[in-house]
Amino acid sequence: MTFKTFFAAAAIAVSSLFAVVLPASADTHNAARAFDVAEKPLDGSWSIETREDGAYIVLSDDFRTSNAPDLKIFLSQQDVNDVRDNTATNNAVLVSKLDSTSGAQEYKLPADFSTDAYTSVLIHCEQFSVFWGGANL
Repeated sequence: MTFKTFFAAAAIAVSSLFAVVLPASADTHNAARAFDVAEKPLDGSWSIETREDGAYIVLSDDFRTSNAPDLKIFLSQQDVNDVRDNTATNNAVLVSKLDSTSGAQEYKLPADFSTDAYTSVLIHCEQFSVFWGGANL
């Protein structure tokens, strides 16, 4: 085996270790991406997946944010760049209370969810009306 052949085989073997496989029933609306706006520490990526039983917001393994007593995820009709603390829940639909401030998580979206009906996904501390951050869909 020549060095070139060995190197090519090794590169293929290593690249297959990093392949991401979605279940056959999953359709990702958008590739995992970072949050566009972070008023508070907000790291990691998110995506929206459609599965046989509905659509989900999926937060990545590397998702991290600071702690707060009442962090929730909303779908909003506002552009994320226009959101302020006191307007974050205007024209927004509550998806769920955030299960954790770190790690992979997924939240089922309302049955009538359509990317045409919403503009952004937001994380917001509802108790103190503090906008954490978000991204446009």
